[in-house]
Amino acid sequence: MLLKVLACFLLLVSISAKHYSINSKLQIQEVSEKLLPRLQDSIAIANYTDSHLTSGWAHINVETSESYPDSNQTYSAGFLEGYLTYDLIWATKANKGIALLEKGFLRMPTKAAEFIQNQTAWINQMAKENPTDNYWNLVNATISQLYGLYDGYISAINHFNKTDYMISFDDFYTAITYSVDLPDVVSKYSIIDLHLPRCSFLLKLTENGLYTGHTTWSDYTDMVRLYKIYNFNLQNPLVKNKKVSFSSIPGAIASEDDFYIVDNNKVVAETTLVAYNPLVYSYLHSDSVPYWIRVTVANMMFTDQQSWADAYFTHRSGTYNNQWLIVDFNNYQKYKSNLTQAKDIIWMVEEFYKLTSTIDVTQELLIKQGYVASYNSPYNETIWALSKNIDHYDKNPRGKLFAKYAPEIKTFEDFQAVLRKNNHSDTHLYCQAIASRCDLQDTISLPFGAIDCKTTTDAMVPNHQAWILNGPTTYDDLPPFNWTEWPRFNKKLVNMPNLFNFNWTFVDPTTQSRRSGIEFLSW
Repeated sequence: MLLKVLACFLLLVSISAKHYSINSKLQIQEVSEKLLPRLQDSIAIANYTDSHLTSGWAHINVETSESYPDSNQTYSAGFLEGYLTYDLIWATKANKGIALLEKGFLRMPTKAAEFIQNQTAWINQMAKENPTDNYWNLVNATISQLYGLYDGYISAINHFNKTDYMISFDDFYTAITYSVDLPDVVSKYSIIDLHLPRCSFLLKLTENGLYTGHTTWSDYTDMVRLYKIYNFNLQNPLVKNKKVSFSSIPGAIASEDDFYIVDNNKVVAETTLVAYNPLVYSYLHSDSVPYWIRVTVANMMFTDQQSWADAYFTHRSGTYNNQWLIVDFNNYQKYKSNLTQAKDIIWMVEEFYKLTSTIDVTQELLIKQGYVASYNSPYNETIWALSKNIDHYDKNPRGKLFAKYAPEIKTFEDFQAVLRKNNHSDTHLYCQAIASRCDLQDTISLPFGAIDCKTTTDAMVPNHQAWILNGPTTYDDLPPFNWTEWPRFNKKLVNMPNLFNFNWTFVDPTTQSRRSGIEFLSW
């Protein structure tokens, strides 16, 4: 009798990136890797790989020269990124527009547009009035990156004769970089609700190390993904971390997921806190700084959890409210031989309109139960009461799923599997899982759910290494998502794969390459 034995092999294939430089005249050229150290006039260099149709991800790594003023560095870095990724930026804008139309969002409410304009004017005025203030100089450098990103995009569409890709700056800003701040502003002035319950997070303590990861929830139209590494050599004395790596979308400055690996062995992540109480929108005010600037600045200023929170809470806008998980792997290394005394390994930092909360949950959660999970439910009781969220942190359905599966994690592969978990027998709802698949729910008319997963460990974090995966989960034998089964979307989508059945990709900035797992089946 012939026995059929199925062997599955994982082949790691190096994908070489192309290298580019930009000089003080904003001239961009492709260069060989050997020439990179000798490019004296380069303000920024980048390596860029667009493999999103084959691996699920495009990758960009941008580094700037300390020989130039901070805002010149960030503007040039943005310009180079916008130029290189122009086609993906256009796809992001077009695909987001499809999702907005499906939700009945036909045009920006006039007062919402005025709010954004007033906020931008206030920030610019504050930066102008405080030329020697290091905080406002850092804010100004962040805004300069946005302007560079847009100008680089416009330069590319003109150069490649893609004038049909023209986007006004206001549309570029509100549709992409400001897109997660936008729902609160829209809700303040209209009955349209653009909020999404976003993301699952897990930090797991094991005998083999400390693992952390994040699963983004969003509209599937957001699945053109860009993994970014910024290494900006800014001179501002507030900058303590020059390098940050994160999952994102083309055209955005911040992650928006959010999941960041920050210099000096730290990770910053969040899950969104959605308001079920419309009264909270009265707190929004335009003399403020939006999320995308505050998180960028906080990550650069981050020395410990309190310093991150202080920076992030400065000039709060009330938009995009989250439960942040701030992990310091240095403190894990410090206390791992005596965890009963451990502190400051992980803090929960919550922002919810007029309220904020910071708490070290190292002993209360991580040591006590062996893991910390986050799933869009407030931990602070006062914030939970204001939100009117029916799901208390201790009774949230996803919280119960983490309580079921997290204690059994032994290996990194176990950890990855839990963050991709969607066992229908748990809740009988594909939408209610750690990695949701609402597209499989008969009553759902929009393709929505967990669109990716990013994972790393205490051993990987020092080198900004991570394993990442794009696309709705296929774990528990779920079928891969295929846009051909959604024809009203499929005919309109731009530069999007049809079938999402990708494997894990290993990101390693130290080698400037990406390795994609490709499965080969043989008998």
